[in-house]
Amino acid sequence: MNFQKWLFRIALLLFSVVISLGLSRIVASESLEFPSNYQQDFVHYASVACPNSRIVRQIYANPIAISAAKENSPLPDGSVIVMETHSAVSDASGQLKPSRLNNVFIREKQSGFGIEHSENLRNGNWKYAWYSPTGSLVSSSEGSCLSCHTRVSDRDYIFTLPDLAIAAQTNQLQSRPTEFGLSVCN
Repeated sequence: MNFQKWLFRIALLLFSVVISLGLSRIVASESLEFPSNYQQDFVHYASVACPNSRIVRQIYANPIAISAAKENSPLPDGSVIVMETHSAVSDASGQLKPSRLNNVFIREKQSGFGIEHSENLRNGNWKYAWYSPTGSLVSSSEGSCLSCHTRVSDRDYIFTLPDLAIAAQTNQLQSRPTEFGLSVCN
């Protein structure tokens, strides 16, 4: 009788583990929701020119991320960053100016995001998705996002984290050229 109870408990434990792993994979494979009002509800904190690819990135953060950045605190779960990529033209002074919206990239931080990736590729608890300008999902495949953002693991995997902190504290849009040359996110 004791052996049967012990066997039942082991079976129940194994079943629980299998269910937990299955649910985490389902959650991990879901794409992020497109924040349709991000241009009104989020703060436009950075504009990054990529001269080699003639792209300008316009980057927005939700109020959760802005509040944390204002206090120089780590970005908490619920932080969302949106990056628009625009084709660009040079103005009279040679500065790149956005001309046409090409893509919208979303990233969100939540506990448990990224668990499906190996440790050397995982970007903390960040998850990525790529959308068209109309809000249609283009891809939820995160491979190129993850491999690129590992270069800035010391910035919570955010290239523009210093810009976010300055913008949150000064209420000033930060504009600069890219620090890494060519852009993968065109």
